[in-house]
Amino acid sequence: VADADADADGGEVLELRHGPAAGEVWVDERLLPLLGIGIGDRVVVGERELQVAALLVREPDASANLLALGPRLMMSQKDVAAAGVVQPGSRVQYSYLFAGDSRSLAAWRATIEPQLAAGQRFVSVEDGPVRVANALARTESFLLLGGSFGVVLAGFALAMAVRRYASRHAAHVAVLKTLGLVAPAIRRVYALNMIWLLLPATLLGWLLAWLLQTVAFVLLAGVFVDAAPAPGMRALWLGAGTGALGLLGLATPPLLAMSNASPAGVFRREATP
Repeated sequence: VADADADADGGEVLELRHGPAAGEVWVDERLLPLLGIGIGDRVVVGERELQVAALLVREPDASANLLALGPRLMMSQKDVAAAGVVQPGSRVQYSYLFAGDSRSLAAWRATIEPQLAAGQRFVSVEDGPVRVANALARTESFLLLGGSFGVVLAGFALAMAVRRYASRHAAHVAVLKTLGLVAPAIRRVYALNMIWLLLPATLLGWLLAWLLQTVAFVLLAGVFVDAAPAPGMRALWLGAGTGALGLLGLATPPLLAMSNASPAGVFRREATP
């Protein structure tokens, strides 16, 4: 995608998904005063005379190396050979950009990487410039840490809620035992209650997560050039599995202790261990 400005004095900004046509160039705004030219003028590049058709506003795939700090000129590949700018000894770098979901790209990389010739290499977003890679790693660590704290806090809340629930239902368990219900049957009853609680809670969590993501991407629509990818089922099942494990690990001990409540202990107001 290249953004081209039709006028240096605040003309229309166009988002384009193709490069300049043959015989045209798009230039960095800094080149205009350096060369004393304007939109529509012609410049000589090598042995080819090309027309300045637009100004480059933003290039999402622009390189972050030192050479990219200078003013840029973008021309059609059809004009490169005619301009004769590539000579023996010229330093030329060719980059092919591919996009897709991470699983497909990983499988394709495993297929294509053994076939690369000398001087060719496969670079992913994580393997890119050091600053970009470090920023991505820090962002990922921050998000993982935030998610971990969220799970821990939810675990504390769940443990406190289950403890209170068990203390309130100890008397009910004692009454059920006086009516002939044994401890394994009581455990099955309350385990079934937990399962029926888990299912709607999971659906509600999925719905809230989808709504939060939708709102976040709507608010950040101006930041992203392309539409944000869908989260996929893996993220949903990961959240559901985390919730199920938390419920199993934190709710089981108090419920098992509650099933051991004795009727005599309830009458004496003994606390359930």
